[in-house]
Amino acid sequence: EDILQAEPQLLAQLVELLKSTGDTQTFNASNIGDGAVAQGNGAVAAAKHAIAVGGNVTGNVTIGQNRD
Repeated sequence: EDILQAEPQLLAQLVELLKSTGDTQTFNASNIGDGAVAQGNGAVAAAKHAIAVGGNVTGNVTIGQNRD
C-alpha cells in the first residue's frame, strides 16, 4: 500500500492492467445460522453436520459416532 501511495503512476498502470484483464468475478454472500456458502470455481461448502465430497466415495461413510 505504501508503495502504491508513493508511486501514483504505478497505481495507475496497475489499475489499467486489471481493467484490461476483461470480465472479473465479484462475489458477495451472507450466511446466518448453520448454513454454508461457497463461491467461485471449485468452491465447496458443507453446512453443519454435513460432508462435502469431491470425486468418488467407496465403502462406508459414518457421520458422528460409529455404534458398532
